[in-house]
Amino acid sequence: MTFRELCETYLKTIQHQKPKTIERKSYIVKRIKTDWPGGVDVQLAKIRPSEVQLWLSRHQFGPVSRNLHLACVNEIFSMAVADSIIPYSPAANFKAAKLAKPIRKTPTFEEFKSKKASAPQRRAIRQSTKRKPTAYRPGMVRRIYVVRVE
Repeated sequence: MTFRELCETYLKTIQHQKPKTIERKSYIVKRIKTDWPGGVDVQLAKIRPSEVQLWLSRHQFGPVSRNLHLACVNEIFSMAVADSIIPYSPAANFKAAKLAKPIRKTPTFEEFKSKKASAPQRRAIRQSTKRKPTAYRPGMVRRIYVVRVE
């Protein structure tokens, strides 16, 4: 089985997913077909991990996009492994790129003081918009106490 045939089979298996997911994965498969080192008409058993690494390095990905492309390639090769076409996935040992954590800007002392001063006002606004309990809302069960006077 060639890599092109496996990609076509993969595209058939993702048709039950959401339209945006299908669009994204189809785009990645299209990129594989056009940019794969050595072409996609190569037998699956001849694909090496270095080819996966070379394909990933040809593109200027951000970490999220790189992870999506790597996950898609992993899914494609995992299908071949599950069907016993190849003994192992050439993309199995690649790690996902770590995402940079956004750095929250530390407020200046003046900004801190203004936020602290406006906190009671914000709290009052939040509390005034809260729903007030009513005496008899529909569906609300109240106990009725009967008091006997003798």
